[in-house]
Amino acid sequence: MSIAVVIVGSLIAVAGWFLCLAGISGTWLVLISGIGVDLLYDSQWDFATTTVVAAVLCVVAEVVEFLSGLLGAKAFGGSKYAGRGAFIGTLIGGFLATFFIPVPIVGTIIGVLIGGFFGALLGEVHYRRQHDEKDGVKVGVQAGVGAMVARIISIFVKVSLSTLLVGWFVWIVLVNTKVI
Repeated sequence: MSIAVVIVGSLIAVAGWFLCLAGISGTWLVLISGIGVDLLYDSQWDFATTTVVAAVLCVVAEVVEFLSGLLGAKAFGGSKYAGRGAFIGTLIGGFLATFFIPVPIVGTIIGVLIGGFFGALLGEVHYRRQHDEKDGVKVGVQAGVGAMVARIISIFVKVSLSTLLVGWFVWIVLVNTKVI
């Protein structure tokens, strides 16, 4: 196996893992790196089954990430507006903090958490005002905390699944280099 392919594939897999840590869809990079390395060399194991399992893990990670803010805000007493606000706030917060907090990964994570919190808070306050209900800020804060907790859990899930995929990538490299 060419050392260059292993190095490039490894860098892509590690970059994907770090993106997962930042709450970004890095699982797909890990999957693509494993598929790429395996396709370049004669596989000694069931490539199709393993690739399908790895792709299913990627889909599960994306679904968990997508639903985390929505379900977290709802679980802590927020409305669907809080869930939607958490989702939108997560996107905006992660994007903005990546540029304003120039510490790689840390800035994005902080932005995702704070953005999700304030998105849920604003969504719930908006909902409560439309329906002339009181306690919009109180419920909004609870929904924001729920969105943050759920987001932390989703990052943990994505990093865990990405770690499994990196292990899969290492296995591909080991099998194809006939180390084992």
